[in-house]
Amino acid sequence: MRGSQLLLLAWDRVCTAAARLDAELMPVRCVFCGIDNLSSAICPRCLADLPSIEKACPLCARPSVAVCADCQLKPGPLTTAIVPLEYRFPIDAAIRLYKFRRRLYYAP
Repeated sequence: MRGSQLLLLAWDRVCTAAARLDAELMPVRCVFCGIDNLSSAICPRCLADLPSIEKACPLCARPSVAVCADCQLKPGPLTTAIVPLEYRFPIDAAIRLYKFRRRLYYAP
């Protein structure tokens, strides 16, 4: 092997060891319930419990089956709004913690 290949192999081993150490010292935990979760920041149980919006107003994204009454009376400046989750617990609390207490683990 050449010197550069040995260096790349050594670097790869160092990176692998660092990743293992990181996983042992700081395991990925669900940001809502805190259980160990190796796949993502939100465990499947908490993800299923999040307040999703099935039908929403296409202009303001409030839960509604069609354009809501407020947008019919006075349409806002947006032509389309897409919001996957309702702004209620735990989403509202997570956003406040992210914005005002610098809990950056709520960001992707």
